[in-house]
Amino acid sequence: MNQVDFLIAGGGLAGLTLAYSLSEISDASILVLDDANPNAASSVAAGILNPVSGRRHVKTWMADELLPVAFEFYKKLESSCNEKFFFPCPIAELYDSVKTKNDWQARSAERGYEKYIGKEFGRDKFGEAVNAPYGGIFLQHSAVVRTDKCIHALKEILSSEKVTFEICEFRHDEFRFEKEEVFFRNVKARMVVFCEGWKMIHNPFFNHHQMLPVKGDLLVIESGDLIIDCILMSDGFICPLGDKKFLAGTTYDWNFTDSQPDLASRNKLEKIIGKLLNVSYRVIDHRSGIRPAMQSRRPVAEIHPKVNRAAVFNGLGTKGYLLAPYFSKILAKQLIAAATL
Repeated sequence: MNQVDFLIAGGGLAGLTLAYSLSEISDASILVLDDANPNAASSVAAGILNPVSGRRHVKTWMADELLPVAFEFYKKLESSCNEKFFFPCPIAELYDSVKTKNDWQARSAERGYEKYIGKEFGRDKFGEAVNAPYGGIFLQHSAVVRTDKCIHALKEILSSEKVTFEICEFRHDEFRFEKEEVFFRNVKARMVVFCEGWKMIHNPFFNHHQMLPVKGDLLVIESGDLIIDCILMSDGFICPLGDKKFLAGTTYDWNFTDSQPDLASRNKLEKIIGKLLNVSYRVIDHRSGIRPAMQSRRPVAEIHPKVNRAAVFNGLGTKGYLLAPYFSKILAKQLIAAATL
């Protein structure tokens, strides 16, 4: 029987950042169970770090704590793998009315927002390419993560550490708990951490947390007539990827039946693009994934109150790339203490 310190059930953003944080502060042996799903939300997410969001233009929850940790995490990860996937860049919030303009101006005058809300710009800032009849305002300390490259980098780095990967799907009834150990097939571990994304809805150990999975779609488009070095944000967003390519999104489908791209979602996205842009483009890719959102809109990172060999890291939702670095570090410390390593 193989023996490891930690068994991480799920190889997406949550599982990988947790494995990285554990390996940073300990010599623990880790086995990650990865189902290698190409439509996993971690790989198809937008990866935008936005300090001020929502229709009420409020500071993102815990932005002052989350953003510095996220910036440090991704920069360090880049330097470790010699791969570029983290791009700090401003967000251009486009006003859609005089009222929206006034709301943003009022918000920018509030204490605590001066760090994040920058200068206004006029309707001609992006020429004829962008539809901005009321102008807009720039947000600072924002960034975008190339999610597919980030996930690949994490796996490459972890594979060179004391972390092993097993491509497999698992059932919850395959985990057997004893007082000081947990058993899964031919593996014995000190603890198991469930990082399974939206499939947490089937997890009997953590069903006291209410998850509300939501499907989201993104389009990758190409346009030689659009030249921007920031993220355009309105009802949706358009984010530069380089080489005349852009990521456009996003949709929210609470009543999905599968994780595959569909025509209705593409039509919604093209309406968003049409509202933002006055230039021609072509769609070169359509991606979709199921986000593990919680009813509470807060991540879950905890050890089970009764089954002390089980823990969970999930519920990262639409802000996963902002939340994961911070909460993986906190949970990693708790796990090391609980496993008495």
